[in-house]
Amino acid sequence: MSPYVMLITGNPGSGKTTLASTICYKNALIGRKCLYVTFYEQKESFFRYMKNLGMDFESAGSKGLLSFIRVPVVSNIDAFVEALTSLISSNSYRIVVIDSINPLFEILESRSRRAWLTNFFYNLAQVINGLVVLVAELPYGLETSSATEFVADAVIVLKQSIEDGFLVRFMEIRKARGIPVTLAEIPFFIEENVGLRVWVPPVLSEVSPEGEELVFKCEALRKAWTAIRRGEVIYVTYPPDCRYPDVVALIALQFIIYGMKLLVVSYRYPPNVIEEILVSQLVKYGVRESSARELLRKYLKVVSINPFSYSVSQLVMKELEIINSEKSDVVVFHGIEVARAVSDSKTYIRELFNEINYLKNRKIIVVRLSSHISDEVYRIDSSLTDAVIRVSCEEGASRPPPATYLWRKMHEPHYITVDEIRGCAYELVKYLSQESAEGK
Repeated sequence: MSPYVMLITGNPGSGKTTLASTICYKNALIGRKCLYVTFYEQKESFFRYMKNLGMDFESAGSKGLLSFIRVPVVSNIDAFVEALTSLISSNSYRIVVIDSINPLFEILESRSRRAWLTNFFYNLAQVINGLVVLVAELPYGLETSSATEFVADAVIVLKQSIEDGFLVRFMEIRKARGIPVTLAEIPFFIEENVGLRVWVPPVLSEVSPEGEELVFKCEALRKAWTAIRRGEVIYVTYPPDCRYPDVVALIALQFIIYGMKLLVVSYRYPPNVIEEILVSQLVKYGVRESSARELLRKYLKVVSINPFSYSVSQLVMKELEIINSEKSDVVVFHGIEVARAVSDSKTYIRELFNEINYLKNRKIIVVRLSSHISDEVYRIDSSLTDAVIRVSCEEGASRPPPATYLWRKMHEPHYITVDEIRGCAYELVKYLSQESAEGK
């Protein structure tokens, strides 16, 4: 570890102490001794709070990896510097945290003395040959904290705002010497038993290419689309009062035949409802109920999310955490008309496009199921996809739609009838039964 000075600054409540404590604790866990100096925190309450965030400062301290020092009042800056220097010289600290530097600079009236203190912190990193973390309170309305910002190797400004009624925190990487900064503002979250979690949004500089081509195993879909590629996005839309589960079962069967794992993220129904819908559809096309349930246990995972429990950035983070943990080949988002109401259209589209592009880069097929809310929403959603299935119903009719519109990029629009859809489903079930009988 080379000598480095990091300044963490931000408004009250923005998470400065949590970030500084996380840096101290994580380094202590890998054997880099940390000294945490504070002017505010009581040891007992501080350790208790950190333990609630998953950081056991007391245990690390008992192992000699971490020291916590509270300095009640500073009236003589020279005495403080002398005491700190003596403490550091008698121990092999590699990380030193000062939380915060505001009380120190407040007692210094002259600019030259502030410059002297700033230089002391800079040289302190050289003395310990490690990392010095300085925490500074940033008054509301100010963009810079002190002259320390100009000599620090890294400057992280923590911010907070209200987004869709939720507290959202961001860290602005204002400066990071020796490291190229391509993403200047990064969301982060503070959670009980977890602590600080930094969320790097999936922003790729280029649109990712698709992967392997999967030829459809039934004649109607082959005629309309030929195939689908890994990483493509399928948009399925239907009237709110005429939902057509046959299409969803058709898609599920096609991917199951290829041995692909499906993850369904539903914003509207709990997992058991989704599973029962799919079981009933498979049984409808000739699969025994026991076999249908076994297929779904093997290939399907369903989770439900209330999108109004998160801001849009938090929602994307939650979804991608689930997707990455499940390692699925296909992700089906059900009820996206509900999720799009979480945020304004511009923010939603930006987050959606980056999420889709990230999944495309992972070669994950995305299926997005939505009620038709308006023509404008339909145009936006269909423009972000590679293939569209649009179910339509006759006004006032209670029977299934007479035809379904299909489009895939580089293909002419196509219509298939209900009988073709059902015939396709029977064909896929037959193919699946043959594969199973042959032990494939």
